[in-house]
Amino acid sequence: MSQKRVYRNTFTLEVLSEEPGYNPNTLDGIEYDITDGLMVGMWRKIGEVELVGPQAVEAAHEFGTDIEWFNMDKAGNDLSSIEEASA
Repeated sequence: MSQKRVYRNTFTLEVLSEEPGYNPNTLDGIEYDITDGLMVGMWRKIGEVELVGPQAVEAAHEFGTDIEWFNMDKAGNDLSSIEEASA
């Protein structure tokens, strides 16, 4: 049984606004302000870390998602590798 691998990607987002105190509540709000509003934005990827097995489970919980989203069990095993082996 193989360990599930997921990747934590980190980005920075910079927004230019004409007013101080810009503090949007959602990513959708930022996207709207940049594409349809009066803001200008720029983003760049600054990192990527591979998370394996239990680290992947911990990250899924940290992000508030169910481990089934990434097709892994509580120990971080890749459930798709089990399905492929039994097929």
